[in-house]
Amino acid sequence: MFTMKTLKQIFNIYTLIVVVVYSTLLHLYFNHFDSSKFSDDNGKWGTFGDFFGGTLSPIIGIFSIYLTYKIIYKQSEESDQNEFKNMFQILFQSLPEEKKEITINKLTGDKAILKLNNDIELYYTMASEEDTNVPKNYQKNIENAFWSIHGDAKDSFGPFMKNLHNMLKFIDSYCAENRKKDYADLLRAQFNTHELLFIFYNSVGSTKHIEFKRRLKKFDFLKDIKDDDDIDSNLRILFNENSSKKTKTFSFCNYHITITEKNCA
Repeated sequence: MFTMKTLKQIFNIYTLIVVVVYSTLLHLYFNHFDSSKFSDDNGKWGTFGDFFGGTLSPIIGIFSIYLTYKIIYKQSEESDQNEFKNMFQILFQSLPEEKKEITINKLTGDKAILKLNNDIELYYTMASEEDTNVPKNYQKNIENAFWSIHGDAKDSFGPFMKNLHNMLKFIDSYCAENRKKDYADLLRAQFNTHELLFIFYNSVGSTKHIEFKRRLKKFDFLKDIKDDDDIDSNLRILFNENSSKKTKTFSFCNYHITITEKNCA
């Protein structure tokens, strides 16, 4: 709903428009009838009244319709934002419990995430050392490492990661443009360094996570670990390359054409 401040602004704008239109019509009338003085002739005033009413009424009607539309649109927009806030709050409140559900080797929560990070780094290092390709296939190596711990953790981190992606998607798609950064920063503040590192490994652990990586990059979600020297430089490059790709699908007759383009910005 509108606040008193917003209603006052609308009223002031509407009043200003009416005054401007009224003044303009007076100017046009006196110029048209070549008169700069008020007359005592009732007939002339009747003519003026007909001219003024016939001209001003449609204009006021148009502005009234326009302002009514803006009010309805604004109310709909605010209703959508209220729905967004409610849904965001529900997803937001479920994050701590979903973190606790992450398990590996009887470890849970933060300890499990630390263990998973260490295992990913170990498996990735081993895979890279065994990789005889020139240059090395870093994407394949990190995928092998990621899917190795995926089985060990029995996908216990799945709900946590899906919720995070849904929240970023929700912010990206439904949050008011001028508030997106605020909500993304609020969400990012809920994660410590090793949790952000785990999110990073998830984002590069599969070529299917293009949209997830794109939103992480869009909101600079991993900025707190940008200077982390423990992250392999090749994985950083991999993250930036993958997260800058966009896909577009076009349909023609029964054919579907998918184009992948790289954003060089």
